[in-house]
Amino acid sequence: MKRKTLFDTLTRKKYDVVCLQETYITDNDADLWEREWGGLLFYSSVSNRSMGQVVLFKKGFAFEVTLAHVASRIVSVSVRLD
Repeated sequence: MKRKTLFDTLTRKKYDVVCLQETYITDNDADLWEREWGGLLFYSSVSNRSMGQVVLFKKGFAFEVTLAHVASRIVSVSVRLD
């Protein structure tokens, strides 16, 4: 419920890119999060008991990923914009 409320708020505010920290995303949850968000996401996850990071890109946002690096608690995404 918290995630749906957060995604609804972010969508209403019309953010193109959002960085979240202290998430409890796991590899099993990533597809669900991406479907609920409706856009692309990059994430780091250690376990369901430790916190991770997520970078969300809005659906329809025009960008090209030039480099993505994910390590235990680090998400680094380089993008090219028009």
